[in-house]
Amino acid sequence: MQADLRFLGAGQLMGTIRRGTDKSTSVVDATGRSHDHPGVWVAGSSVFPTAGTATPPSPSPP
Repeated sequence: MQADLRFLGAGQLMGTIRRGTDKSTSVVDATGRSHDHPGVWVAGSSVFPTAGTATPPSPSPP
């Protein structure tokens, strides 16, 4: 029997990079700066702690 590997549905891949102070359990610090590469910051949904079920909304105007 072969597994059915079709992708059904949609989603956003968010929260895949863990933030924290301990480099053994996280990739970036609270500001998004890489523990291993001090000149690199991660800016994007991969560092979001949570996400809703719908497409992320546009930022609100100031």
